[in-house]
Amino acid sequence: MEHDALELFHTQLQALYEKGDESAAQKLIAEEFPKLPESVQGDILTRMYFKGLQEQNRQAGVVAEIQEKGLEILDTLDVMEQILKSKKK
Repeated sequence: MEHDALELFHTQLQALYEKGDESAAQKLIAEEFPKLPESVQGDILTRMYFKGLQEQNRQAGVVAEIQEKGLEILDTLDVMEQILKSKKK
């Protein structure tokens, strides 16, 4: 890819990023990826990989929070059950 073409790609990608149009940015990357220098391809793949890891970690954190809240609720229910049982006696 020529320097001018690489600069145009970067400008287009940055404009899409600034607009927040991730799907159009992904489409542009997919179309232009084979034309990019290998070093740029490697940078893009590395960034995409780490972004995926960050999202996976974020989702795992959300799941852990939900599980923790569920355990807290179960503990509360156990205490309430014990209170009710003791009042019946």
